[in-house]
Formats: sequence, C-alpha cells, structure tokens
Amino acid sequence: MKALLYTAIFGTLMVLSSATSWAQDFNGVITVKEVHRANVVKQKMYIKGDKVRIETYLPNDENALKGVKLIDLASGKVTALIPARKLYLDMPSRENNRPLSVNVDKSNEKKAVLGKDCQKITVSSAQKRSKIEYWINSGNFSFYGKMLSVLNKNENTMLFFEKIEGLSAGAMPLKMVEMRMDDTVISTWEVTKIQEEDVDDSMFVVPDDYSLEER
Repeated sequence: MKALLYTAIFGTLMVLSSATSWAQDFNGVITVKEVHRANVVKQKMYIKGDKVRIETYLPNDENALKGVKLIDLASGKVTALIPARKLYLDMPSRENNRPLSVNVDKSNEKKAVLGKDCQKITVSSAQKRSKIEYWINSGNFSFYGKMLSVLNKNENTMLFFEKIEGLSAGAMPLKMVEMRMDDTVISTWEVTKIQEEDVDDSMFVVPDDYSLEER
C-alpha cells in the first residue's frame, strides 16, 4: 500500500515538474527581419526575466548597430543607447488614449514558423486604412505583451495586436504582414531565429563609458 502511495506521489511530482518546465518563460535571443519597401532592417531581442534589450541595425547593413533600447518590464523604465556617440537617455512613458476601432478575424488556418505552430489572425481597421496578418504562436513568450505595454508605441503592428482578445499570456507573433485594404503590402516583420540560452546580465545595463545625453 505504501509503495503504491509513493508511486502515485512521485508520478504527480513528475507531472507538475514537467508542466512547470514547459511553462517556463523564454530566456534567450530572438532575431527579427523587417522589410519596408526597399529597406531591410535586422533587430535582435535579448530576453532574461523582466529585462529586454532590443538592438536595431542600420537598413540594409545587418552588422552596423544603429541603436539599443534597454527595457525593464518590472519598473516600466526604457533607456535608449546611441552607440555611435556613446550616449544614453531615459525615454519618457507616453500614454496612447486615442480610441481605435478594429475587426478581428480569427482564422482556423495554421502553419509552422521556425518549427513552431502558429495561428493566422487578421486585424483590420477602416480608421487606419490598413490590416495586419499575424501568425501567432501560443508559447512561452510572456515578455512580448508586457513589452508592448511598456513601449506604448503608435505603430499599427503593436496597436492592432493589443486588440486581439483571448490570447495566452505567452503569445507572440512570429510573422506579421501589414497591408492596405486592397492587399498591397506595406511591410513585413518576421522572426528568423530563436535561441534559448542564458543572457549575461551586462547586456541590460548602460556601459560605463556612456554619458547621459543632455536635453
């Protein structure tokens, strides 16, 4: 009887351990390619817990670092780095209270992006005269929704995504296509690489040789 009890307890612990491991938040590096007209821009997102670092490279030159954002999801603080001048500045938070009316079409269409299952969801807005086709993975990318709230930017890709209801806490688009209402493509945004790995804490702090930009 005791042996059966121990077996049952052990089995339960293994299930819980597996579930906890599966649900663990993403830590690592995500590489993104954004295409707008003739310009191709690479971004790299480094994620560790509540810290995010976004590196943006010059258009059509994926080795030339243009700028960096250090984002603290816990405090909501965003710091911008200007590598060419070795300067940094704290970015003020901006409230976006303008109402936005959209239509959300949750399709049953699915496909794999980088081996991860994604669902197609299209969000359109006559007000913005555009629509965005999202391919969303319901994984362990909980940083993404928090990051959008902290950045509070006015890009349609962010505004439209936040209008989708019923997504899991770890949902993130792995591909986005923004179009005009006549299906003319405006821009594309696609994750090209996902690396789960430990990121050094130094990636999320202002380097010692940077100075505060005075306004």
